[in-house]
Amino acid sequence: MSVLLELKRLVERPYHRHSRVLSVGGWVERVDNVGGLYLLQILTDSPLSPEPPQFGMVWVPGMEAVPMTLIPAGEDRVAILVRPVGSTTNALAAMRPGKRLMLIGPSGKGLRLRPGTAVVAGGSATTVALAYAASGYRGPYLVATRRASEALALRRLFPSSNEVVTACEDSGCDFLGTAVDAIREGAVDAGAYLIAGPKPMLRGAYTVLRERGVLETSYAVVEVEVRCGTGACGLCRVPGTPYLLCVDGPALPLTDLAAYLGVS
Repeated sequence: MSVLLELKRLVERPYHRHSRVLSVGGWVERVDNVGGLYLLQILTDSPLSPEPPQFGMVWVPGMEAVPMTLIPAGEDRVAILVRPVGSTTNALAAMRPGKRLMLIGPSGKGLRLRPGTAVVAGGSATTVALAYAASGYRGPYLVATRRASEALALRRLFPSSNEVVTACEDSGCDFLGTAVDAIREGAVDAGAYLIAGPKPMLRGAYTVLRERGVLETSYAVVEVEVRCGTGACGLCRVPGTPYLLCVDGPALPLTDLAAYLGVS
């Protein structure tokens, strides 16, 4: 019965089908400690060719898969930025060159930014900004973290030609304060924004961008529970919207996210 119900759901919502997702193996080529985060360079068995901010399901054999933004690094290479917080991410952070892992992706849709769009990323969501930088987008970028050491380490991953502003909650960055504070104070002033970070950050950015009159031209990279990475299971529906993250996201128009963010 469950299989029949799933087939019925897919027929009723054919626009949610995703046919480009591949399952591939990969080998870790390099691991760099970046201010407490870990940047893994991965050689894949076949090309994935992700477009920012697409993601993939990444797992160490025998462990649960987790969604990770894919940074383009060449025809048969991608990179991921890992913050060790759970069993899988700790295992990924501890991996060394030559170790095997698996990926399913790329999931979601790519989003091409119009020139001058500011990419604002908080903490490990800086992966989204790095994916755009690796694809040739010059910015401006705002990288926001709690600690200056992490922000400055992440800043060094961007090409020198990129316009990057750092914000942190201790001294040492270009701006002292949170990402939302930096947007409000005009640390990065733009007519459109792509915001990536935890939900409270997205909620604060929504309010500030609405006040500044640029909400309609802005997007947010959202996070929900993901299991299959293809949209088939339906678990990745973004609350308060008709979107499935694995197919329609992860970047969605901010104007469609009021219910998800809990703002009026």
